[in-house]
Amino acid sequence: MDMYSGRFSRHIGRQSRLFCHPCVTVLFNYSKRKKVPIIICCLIIISILYVSGFHQERISVPIVSNDSYFLFEPEVTSDFPTSGKEIPIIPHIIHQSYKREFVPHVYSRLVKSFVDLNPKWQYYFWTERSAKRLLMDKYPHLLPVWNKLKDPISRADVLRYVVLYQYGGVYVDLDFECLRPLDRVTYKYSCIIPTEPFEHAILRSNQSLVVNNGIMMSRPKHPFFKQLLNNLIYYKPQKKNHYGGGAMFATSQFLIYNILNETFCHETMSEPYSMSQIINKANIRETHENATYIPNTQYFTDTRGYADSSLYEKCRHFEKLSFVRKRACISLMKVGSSSEFSFTRRNFLTHNKTPRFLKQFVRWLYKDVQNPDVNIFYLAPRTRIYFYNLI
Repeated sequence: MDMYSGRFSRHIGRQSRLFCHPCVTVLFNYSKRKKVPIIICCLIIISILYVSGFHQERISVPIVSNDSYFLFEPEVTSDFPTSGKEIPIIPHIIHQSYKREFVPHVYSRLVKSFVDLNPKWQYYFWTERSAKRLLMDKYPHLLPVWNKLKDPISRADVLRYVVLYQYGGVYVDLDFECLRPLDRVTYKYSCIIPTEPFEHAILRSNQSLVVNNGIMMSRPKHPFFKQLLNNLIYYKPQKKNHYGGGAMFATSQFLIYNILNETFCHETMSEPYSMSQIINKANIRETHENATYIPNTQYFTDTRGYADSSLYEKCRHFEKLSFVRKRACISLMKVGSSSEFSFTRRNFLTHNKTPRFLKQFVRWLYKDVQNPDVNIFYLAPRTRIYFYNLI
């Protein structure tokens, strides 16, 4: 029987990608523009990374059996499933949104990654103005819901469900970076709903399944998104919840749509099977035109190796944890000790989540610049905006 002992370690090797973080790039550009000594900017970067929770954290874990604690998902050894069809099921459209047409500088490189790696795709950009125009033209019954939501993030949550139902395609938040072309994912499944890593969901909110609504893919008029629109009256912003109202609303509707419940999913976590495989087989065939497909998180949302130190802190009193939480802790440790090969080769996206204080700090650096934000047409010249050209 294999035995495993060790400590949870935030390996700096896997964190090296942080130095490609857009905010770090901005700092270096600022140092050149203002002729600030590079050593000063390096010290600022190190301080920011430490305060953000990227410093190395080690937590002791007792010796356990590998046979007792299975990974929630198998390590990816093959590329994303696809078919030999010539016409994609999911339209080649990328949707992104912001409150206006000028996006913060920290997102410039991330936006361009989608445009550059998917040159034949259409790029739709949504502002609050164009989003409201779409609702007025196509979904006037949703305007009361829109007007009631004052938080731009909550409005963006509503918007993504509307545009995916209306047009289909891929909706992705601005803080995601594209690592390779997305064409492959559009030919086999009609609706792809990535989730948060199961380890994160169970440790942060004691839920076995949390939909990541920052990246969603679908054909037009999919009944799952129709259900989301029909139930938006039940949407409630949840600022106290780590995942926010949008993710929790999408999660609850996903469970209803697939005739699942949290108890079933939680009990499943005690079994030595892949969570995504079990969920996909719980209802209709995963390739059915009305099915929702949960991909292995290593393709789109594998941030397990980039977990903040508060997540590892939850594993400190290992012996007192439930079996499922122990399984999550062991899984995090195994992932943190693995190589980067599958991460760099199989992933389509990576999440460059920027702390709010860091965004404000970057804007402060550029306070003397007349307009520190970047026009979306400069980043994506072929951008289509509903208000202007009635897409």
